[in-house]
Amino acid sequence: MEPMVGDHLTQWFTPAAHAAQIPALEAIGTMIARTPVEGYAGCVNGVIQTDYADRLGEIQSPAIFICGAEDVGDFVKQAHHMHGAVAGSRLVIIEGAAHLCNLEKPEEFNRALRDFLTDET
Repeated sequence: MEPMVGDHLTQWFTPAAHAAQIPALEAIGTMIARTPVEGYAGCVNGVIQTDYADRLGEIQSPAIFICGAEDVGDFVKQAHHMHGAVAGSRLVIIEGAAHLCNLEKPEEFNRALRDFLTDET
């Protein structure tokens, strides 16, 4: 997995996070490098084979979808789709963050989650 560390860190964090050398970069890089190939392949396979889209409307409990505005791929688009499919859900897009927005912008992420968890409506 060591050869995949650089690509993943580039995709999962913004250039600003790399320039600032946020502490999470080293920890996540180490985690990726130590991940067994079989475990990684199983996770990727599980994500690819999981199709939840038709069941999102069944969610009856409060839900929040949080993603980074600079997340690569279709993640922001998917977050909008999930939010639209789950009645009463919240969508929070964190500016200046990529895939691991909870590590890149922890204050913003935690505020969004705390607001969601303490909302009494």
